[in-house]
Amino acid sequence: MKQRNVKTINEEITQALEHFLKCHASDEAQMMKLIILRYKAKCLKCGREVEAGEYAIYGRGVGAICLDCHVQRVGDKTSVAKYLRNRELDKVFHALKRECETLAERVEVFRTVDKFETILQAQKNVNELIEKYLKSGLASPQEQELLLELKERKKNLESLEEDVRKFIEKYLKDVRWLKKKPRQEEESQYA
Repeated sequence: MKQRNVKTINEEITQALEHFLKCHASDEAQMMKLIILRYKAKCLKCGREVEAGEYAIYGRGVGAICLDCHVQRVGDKTSVAKYLRNRELDKVFHALKRECETLAERVEVFRTVDKFETILQAQKNVNELIEKYLKSGLASPQEQELLLELKERKKNLESLEEDVRKFIEKYLKDVRWLKKKPRQEEESQYA
């Protein structure tokens, strides 16, 4: 009799474990939800690489299913329409985001160039004032010495300004969006 009880207990434990595993698996499957992936994943259905930033159906411990496979499985026309619309909106959003980043970069560059031009204009005005004052003869010999020393130091500053100007010109040559701009203008001129 003891052997029979042990056998039935083993069977009951086995059945309980099987039931637990089935329920646990179905809980995980039910916990799958639509997310934007943080990392690359492989679709469980078709094996396609789903890139980070794309939508996918994901379940912890289960994996990811690309939206194409999910839409095929669901087969609902409204789901397909929503999916395609979301995909199109995502493309538009990312394109607009890139364009905004490019425009922000342009604005920052041109603001910096404008500030530099303002500084150069102020320096030019100071140089003109120094020259006027020296030519007027109103300056005492000590003031003339100081102004001549200031003029010498300004020459050093002018070489630094020239280096900054060369850097700005080199930067503007290397910037992506400035290279694209003339092509777009040429295309629009010939269109």
